Parts: sequence; C-alpha cells; structure tokens
Amino acid sequence: MGHSELELAVRIFAAMLAGVLIGMERHARAKDAGITTHTVLAGAAALLMIISQYAFPQADKFDAARVAAQVVSGVGFLGAGVIFVRHERLQGLTTAAGIFATAAIGLTYGAGMFVLATISTALLLGAHFFFDLPMFDDTRLNIRLRVLMEETGRPESVIDCIHAHDWHNVQPQIKAGPDGWHIETESFTRKKKDPYKLIEELNQLPHVIKAELLKD
Repeated sequence: MGHSELELAVRIFAAMLAGVLIGMERHARAKDAGITTHTVLAGAAALLMIISQYAFPQADKFDAARVAAQVVSGVGFLGAGVIFVRHERLQGLTTAAGIFATAAIGLTYGAGMFVLATISTALLLGAHFFFDLPMFDDTRLNIRLRVLMEETGRPESVIDCIHAHDWHNVQPQIKAGPDGWHIETESFTRKKKDPYKLIEELNQLPHVIKAELLKD
C-alpha cells in the first residue's frame, strides 16, 4: 500500500477539520448547510478518495480517478437539493457552490495534498468573508402586504407610497369589493428597510382603512 492506515486516517481527520471550519462560517451566517453537513461531506470525500487510490492493490489495471469522479457527480445532486425558488427568487446557489467546494477540498486531503487543500480551505473561507461585506450585499427583502381602501380613494396612491419608500412591486392585484378597494402585492427592497415603517405610512394615507403584512 505504501501508506499506513493511521496516515490515511490523518488525511480524513484533516479534511473533516476543514469541513468544521467551513461549516462554522456557514452556520454563523444561518445557512441551511452548516457544521455537520460540511464536516461529514469533507470526511466522506476524503475517505472515498483514499479508497479510490489504495483499496484495489490486487488489480493490475484500474482507474484511480473513477471513484473521485463519482463523488463529483453525487455532490452535484446534493447541491441541487439546496437550491430552490421562493417568491420568484432563486436561493441556495452559494450554499450549493460551498458544498461542491468542500467536497473538492475533501478529495484533495484524501489524495494527500495537504498544502493545496489547506490553502484552498483558507481561500474558500476568505471568499465567504470578503463577499459578505456590505459593499457586496445583494440581499433582497421580500414582503407581502394587503391594503383595504375606501371606494372613494385612489389605489394608485398606495402603489406610489410603496415606490416612494424604495420598495418595488411585483404584479399588484387591485380588486373592487363591497367594502372598498382590496390591494395585495408582493414588494421587495435591497436596502435595509423596516417593513412595519412602510405599513405605518400606508395606514396614514387618506381613505386607507387598514394596511397589514401577510405571513408566508
């Protein structure tokens, strides 16, 4: 084999340690894939890489990269599971990319390339921290609201108020009812805004009976 099992176990331990560090950073930012996911993934990838390299000494000819390639495919399915669309917004892409990168780091540790794997871990963590700075923040706050307005009022004034407070509309629905205008819309902003402040402003508009946030 050329390597003791203890030495190979150290590779798995190093990979899992990298997974812990990456997972802690993701956990601190309240991401879906946290410490456990990244730790197990990195360790499993390292183990599979070791199996691919050293588990078949009796075979005259074998492709040592075959198992590693299957890890890449399998992690692709795992990453796809954390990507979803919510309120017309794609979410989970960064988490999926992080999972993919963690698996790659695990494979690198499993191959015994400690320096490259450690540098890659530091670069991945650095990228997460750097691009989380406010200057790169593209977080979008989504809300759904409903406004009941007297029939003598102008529904357009509600839309104008929403826009005036840097909220953007997504296909507002305006219907006339026996008790007045019913206005429902999903709005979003990329600025740090308090949605309850908007509701307060809407409730102060002439002819508005009630404005409220709707829960998902």
